[in-house]
Amino acid sequence: WIVFIKTNNKYFQFDNYLILSNNLRKNFIDANREGIFSLGEYVCLYLIGIYIGKFIINNEYKQKFKQMGLYFLLS
Repeated sequence: WIVFIKTNNKYFQFDNYLILSNNLRKNFIDANREGIFSLGEYVCLYLIGIYIGKFIINNEYKQKFKQMGLYFLLS
């Protein structure tokens, strides 16, 4: 997703609009252009964080469940 966004920014020259544009910020899109175009990247980072968090939590619960089963069998 990030590679797709970066490639499109270069291909469609959004970088010139975002960084090099000296236009006045007359409307909502112009006033918030950096935030609007970076929204996809922030969503991607958020989803990566969610995936990593779920992976860590699932592994911890599996280990705790195995330990509880072992304690139950030993007692």
